[in-house]
Amino acid sequence: MPVLGGFHASNYRTERLWATAPDGVKVPISLVYRKDLLKRDGSNPLLLDGCARRMACDRVGPCAWQVC
Repeated sequence: MPVLGGFHASNYRTERLWATAPDGVKVPISLVYRKDLLKRDGSNPLLLDGCARRMACDRVGPCAWQVC
């Protein structure tokens, strides 16, 4: 099914980054952004969503949107 509103997947990029928690555990971070709007100077707005359960989201996918 096509996405309405002028969406073109080629305008977007996804990345997987890892942060290290104070206890040394690696925490996955999934980024999704429009390629033409990203500035890597800290000035972009951010929608941050997280889950406190360990191993709840070990891949990019539907679990990123579940209520934890």
